[in-house]
Amino acid sequence: MTTPPEQPIVDMIAKAFPLTLQLTFIGVFLAAIVSFTLGVTAALYRDTWIDQLIRLISVAAVATPSFWLGILLIQYFSLKLDWLPSGGFIPF
Repeated sequence: MTTPPEQPIVDMIAKAFPLTLQLTFIGVFLAAIVSFTLGVTAALYRDTWIDQLIRLISVAAVATPSFWLGILLIQYFSLKLDWLPSGGFIPF
């Protein structure tokens, strides 16, 4: 059984909303840069092995569930390489 929170739900959402917007805009910005770069590269090297590799990576990225990819990236960058923290949030 879940106990109700100490503060109203609206306050909890209002507190988390700026962080959600920040993460959303960072993700969209990075995705736009990567997709534009890969798209231009694939167009410049049309029907070569570079184009085929970019297509393969694109299809694999779309087919992979995001939650699974997120777990793999956390394991690799946080636990194996120790480059990033595995949890928490540090504002910019």
